[in-house]
Amino acid sequence: MKLDSTFLRSKVGRRIFVLFVVCALLPIAALAIISFSQVTKQLQQQSLTRLQQASEALGMSTIERLTLLETVG
Repeated sequence: MKLDSTFLRSKVGRRIFVLFVVCALLPIAALAIISFSQVTKQLQQQSLTRLQQASEALGMSTIERLTLLETVG
């Protein structure tokens, strides 16, 4: 099946084609930008939570070791 490209030779045909492409790509681009922003925020929040949990565990481990040394020595 061969695509007839004679409609692209007229001004109206080109305008309709460009309008169609813009109307098709604009929502996709907007959704991609919003999705990227949301995923970035979510990943940053997860990283911050994980870092807080790790630092809390390390602090508790340090306190536990110091307490153990205090009772032994």
